[in-house]
Amino acid sequence: MKNYITLLFCLTSLSLLAQPVITNGDNFPTDGFTSPVSLGALPGGVGGPGENLTWDFSSLSLTEMGTQYYVDASTTPFIDSWPDANACFKIVTPLGSAFFYWVNSATKFEQLATGITSGPGSGSDYSPNMTTILVFPFTYGTSVADTYKKVGYSVDNVLVTYDAYGTLIMPYATYENVVRVKYEYDDGSDYAFWSVNPLLPLMTYNYEENSVTAFGVEIVTGINETITDDVAVYPNPASDILNITLNSGTAMFSLYNASGAMVGNQQLVNGVNAINTSTYPQGIYFFNIQGENTFKYGSIAIE
Repeated sequence: MKNYITLLFCLTSLSLLAQPVITNGDNFPTDGFTSPVSLGALPGGVGGPGENLTWDFSSLSLTEMGTQYYVDASTTPFIDSWPDANACFKIVTPLGSAFFYWVNSATKFEQLATGITSGPGSGSDYSPNMTTILVFPFTYGTSVADTYKKVGYSVDNVLVTYDAYGTLIMPYATYENVVRVKYEYDDGSDYAFWSVNPLLPLMTYNYEENSVTAFGVEIVTGINETITDDVAVYPNPASDILNITLNSGTAMFSLYNASGAMVGNQQLVNGVNAINTSTYPQGIYFFNIQGENTFKYGSIAIE
């Protein structure tokens, strides 16, 4: 049995150097960050290890399956079954929601439970012996051997290696300073590609099916953290009008529904910008605001 890491995300702190270094797990997206999730096939694999590589997957055919939402683990419906979890995201598809629980500590980042749809017995439960996903610090060329145990299975082994970094070209975006980690099992290897800002998964590769899971994350080069002081979004909930105050420059506002589809966008200028929300159905929406020196994301309710 192998640890099937199809949906993997990065909880790290990396420096914007030629060789990114994973220093800790402090820079994790806040509750409300979202990105589309798509599936595809990559029969040729992801290539070998190395420095300053370019992975050109611009022609990769992807099918959108749903949306990834980062959530506060303590507010999720199954936290009582995995009380040690302090990091979580969920994947929402037309078939329902699946939760992924993790433990983030000062020395490592571990997988606790994945694909949980209805509590214990659903998905994969690694609570007997969690899987190490990252160690801190983690530099290029470092390998860490680990054992893990899934409920109902025997103990297995995996070798976790930071084996490459470089530029990842996807059909919808190009990402620089990408870190690749290899998960080596007895019969093959999975891979995960991580962005540096924000610190999120961009793509994972599963060797058994030659399949990829791609996360359509928007990256703002040169912004080390989400900037909130320059932007105000109100009221929340909104009914007819959503106001966005931009203190400097210009930015683009994008609005997504609960399925991850973009339902609106508008150019923002310095000052108060009024967004007409009267035509949108009631529900929870997610937004991001991106400009030269501005990056803000979050969720709003439309009534």
